[in-house]
Amino acid sequence: MSYLGNPSFEVQTLSVGIGYARDRVLQGDWTPKYANEQVAQQASEAEQMLVFFGCTDVDIYAHLSPSGRALLKWRYRDKDGELFTGTLHPTCQS
Repeated sequence: MSYLGNPSFEVQTLSVGIGYARDRVLQGDWTPKYANEQVAQQASEAEQMLVFFGCTDVDIYAHLSPSGRALLKWRYRDKDGELFTGTLHPTCQS
């Protein structure tokens, strides 16, 4: 999931994963419960990678509603102490 230690790329990759899960739910391939399990695992992996890259105060929230609305919130400080935050509603990939 990593790209040469770039924390913002981790968040971007997570957003793509959430968009994919959202797409699967909307198409009826996955249940919302299964999709949220996948999203939670990906969010946990992204948090671990950010910590590995030297980020602190890492907090990532990712959720997919039963209706297919996705939400991604993140907050972390990079090695230099700069704060990065954001909120995104990922959409389908196609």
